[in-house]
Amino acid sequence: SLSHFLTISHSYPNRGKLTKCVLGGKRGFLLFKATVLMIQLLAIASTANALVGKRELPISVESFDSFDVFRPLDIEADMRVGGIAATAESIWIGSDFGLLEYDKRENKWWVRGIGEGLPGDQVSGPIEVDGGIVFQIRDVESSGRPKRKRYFLDLDLNQLIEIPVSSHYYWYDGLLWTIGINSIYAIDPRDPSHLRIHEIEVTDEFKYRGVGGLALAVTDEYIYFASAGQHNNETDLFEGGGVGVYDRSDGSWEVFRPGEDTFDGYSCDVVFDGAFAYAAHWHEDRGLTRFQPGNRRWSRLKESDSGDALGGRLLHNSGDSLWIGRQSGLLRYYPETNQSVQYRMEDGLPGYIVSGISSDHKATWVSAYAYSASPSGWSVGIARFHEPSASDKESISIFLTVFFLFASVCMALIARKRRSNIPAKPTGSSRIEFD
Repeated sequence: SLSHFLTISHSYPNRGKLTKCVLGGKRGFLLFKATVLMIQLLAIASTANALVGKRELPISVESFDSFDVFRPLDIEADMRVGGIAATAESIWIGSDFGLLEYDKRENKWWVRGIGEGLPGDQVSGPIEVDGGIVFQIRDVESSGRPKRKRYFLDLDLNQLIEIPVSSHYYWYDGLLWTIGINSIYAIDPRDPSHLRIHEIEVTDEFKYRGVGGLALAVTDEYIYFASAGQHNNETDLFEGGGVGVYDRSDGSWEVFRPGEDTFDGYSCDVVFDGAFAYAAHWHEDRGLTRFQPGNRRWSRLKESDSGDALGGRLLHNSGDSLWIGRQSGLLRYYPETNQSVQYRMEDGLPGYIVSGISSDHKATWVSAYAYSASPSGWSVGIARFHEPSASDKESISIFLTVFFLFASVCMALIARKRRSNIPAKPTGSSRIEFD
């Protein structure tokens, strides 16, 4: 029989090369598929490790006017924390000490490091995904060069699985979105094959060639892509960068570059609040830029009516407010009223460097730290800002409605009773005589 040529492309963890095979007949094809499946299973097995366990740390708790602070104790001085993820049961924080977990139910700190099964202690960027946590670990290769690897911690199976994503990722609609070499794509971290989904080629102006400070925000209509630009070794500055907006309906890109008529450079974070997208540019005096999807234009937001500069390096939306993490503390900004509130170490924050912000259904959580060389000395911890949940707000609204309705009925009954107690006006004349 005549042989036929088959070209098959297959992707699995830590691979991605185009495999070309010349096979003859149906048996050859089945043999090839079986070989691919065996290689895939071996690759998955090599990246999945059952965790040994977790180690408890002592805890200290402090309460302030607007928030509570939880600190892990018995850890190394000058430990940094990087990123935070709030789940229903725990708060997860990356650190130089390992993956920290604050158990909200038991009010306990736990740590997972090399001794507990992690391949490294320097953890950063944790985010919540369905069924677990995604984060990255800084490892050192045999050549001595640092390298970061990304992992999915399956909390149900207590397994750690290496996943093929970059250091910039975003969880949306059941998928983990990330930035590749020249594309933006999504994967399901729970799927062992880790096949790319919704792969989108990045516009030529944002081809990834060592560009730092990237961030993603994904919605049903748009994908917002923030780039810090390329580092110039001679000037030690970042040049270029900006924000790209990908329209998912027609597949078009629109790029907003730094300039006098647009906004400042070094776009290090981007967030969408349901009506507008906001970009941060690291420095406080640079403020924010706000994108209006309707007219595809940016507007500058330099200062709030409270007199606070609106710049920062981290952005987080909690519904009615925008949280801005900075190198000098935390700012809570209310876009509808253009008001803001600052929180610093002197107000009780566990550090002046805010490294992560996340929310659950009851509170907004902030991770922060301070170096020992600072005037305040070394410090690390998380702060909990209480927020009424949607159900709480609905309950309050129902209570107020019922209260005012009840008060109105009571006032009407009291007024009616008063009218009924007024004596009737006499119809004839009467005369009162005194002795």
